[in-house]
Amino acid sequence: MPSINVIGEIPRPPEVDQLEIVQKLRKEVEQLKEEQRKTMEVMSEREKDHKHDNDDERVAELQSKMDLVQKLENAHADEREEYIAAATARLEVGEITD
Repeated sequence: MPSINVIGEIPRPPEVDQLEIVQKLRKEVEQLKEEQRKTMEVMSEREKDHKHDNDDERVAELQSKMDLVQKLENAHADEREEYIAAATARLEVGEITD
């Protein structure tokens, strides 16, 4: 018959305690691995979202630059037309005075 310790419990053999501890630790490790996997998935999604945010910012920046280039091209075209009109007027005046 097993002996009873001072607090009324039957002591377990150390091998049983160690096996139980190992099983608990394995279960905790599995839980931690699952939490780590989920955390990595969330981080990956956030990185993708952040990349898309950066892509959206980059698209907006490029669109702004394209708008500026278009305005500059329009201004240059207007200046060119004014120059051509002035040169044509000078030529016409020169033809009239000749």
